[in-house]
Amino acid sequence: MANKAKKTKAGSWRVQVYDYTDASGKKHVRSFTAPTKAQAELEAAAFARAKKTRRQALDAGTVGALVDEYIQLMTPTLSPSTIAGYRRARRNGFPELMATPVSKLTAAKVQQAINAEVARPKNKGASALTPKTIRNEWGVISAALAELAGVRFSPKLPAYQVAPKQLPEPSEVMAAVHGSDVELPVLLALCLSLTMSEIRGLYCSDVDGGFITIRRTVVDTEAGPVLKDTGKTATRLRRLVLPAFIAELINRSQVYQTWLKTGKDGPIEPRHRNIVYRHFKRDMAAAGLSLTFHNLRALNASAMLAIGVPDKYAMERGGWKTPAVMKRNYQNTLDSTRRLVDDRVNAHFAAIYNQNDNDKKS
Repeated sequence: MANKAKKTKAGSWRVQVYDYTDASGKKHVRSFTAPTKAQAELEAAAFARAKKTRRQALDAGTVGALVDEYIQLMTPTLSPSTIAGYRRARRNGFPELMATPVSKLTAAKVQQAINAEVARPKNKGASALTPKTIRNEWGVISAALAELAGVRFSPKLPAYQVAPKQLPEPSEVMAAVHGSDVELPVLLALCLSLTMSEIRGLYCSDVDGGFITIRRTVVDTEAGPVLKDTGKTATRLRRLVLPAFIAELINRSQVYQTWLKTGKDGPIEPRHRNIVYRHFKRDMAAAGLSLTFHNLRALNASAMLAIGVPDKYAMERGGWKTPAVMKRNYQNTLDSTRRLVDDRVNAHFAAIYNQNDNDKKS
């Protein structure tokens, strides 16, 4: 018997359809709301039919086939870089689980697969997979299971292990790339907290009146670089005051001078990211420094922490959506600031000790 729509207080019509029962025995439903009773019931009936048909088809299918279908379903709506990540997870993650029929899945088998993935190295002779990689891989599988088969599991996943990064001082990095062919992209990342995809998405016209505006990104997919008019999150599209020394580097660049002369707009950093990465690593190695290009964002966040920039402003500058992400993944203590803090704290307790010592002697 078809579910009947009920009128809400707001005047619309809503139908609730049974979706699944979780491990605790709690039943979950899907709600379909529409302006008319007929439309709401039509959408609910379509969901119920699709769910039944899909369930029958998937009973004989594997987890890998389900993930393939999910990726195909989500390709039109998700970014190319996200889909590329899904496909990597499909190729590399949970090899035994991917070959398991959906109908044979149990909570125990899923947990065993998680445990096996924790112990599985990235490749021969490499270190184990990171908790983040495993969580991302499982995220794709769990989404496919929930969306297409109505199956949900809650396995215990490896906890994030974000160790404090031993970062060099900003002055050391800036000195290492001074006059280098990667000085501009490095300073954009270090001083303005731009990611490589944001740097590659900057056009000459984005520099205006002492500001620089992040309007787009360039991400790499299996089909090659793709220009996106949106950031990873809405907060990543932002407008920043451009320091005079970076503005001067941009102004002296060949691409910017060409734009001024011809009016033909183009990317400020036209090179492929691999070239920039390679030249950056060359300069860091020559200076005896060890960090990745993305660590420059962490160095920027750490510098803002050291000089006391309030969280709200730091988040806006870096494009972080929440303070938790900024603090967990990016903010670290700098050695120079840590030494100043150590000296202040030690001096505080030394004064107390000396006072007590003097009191006792007197």
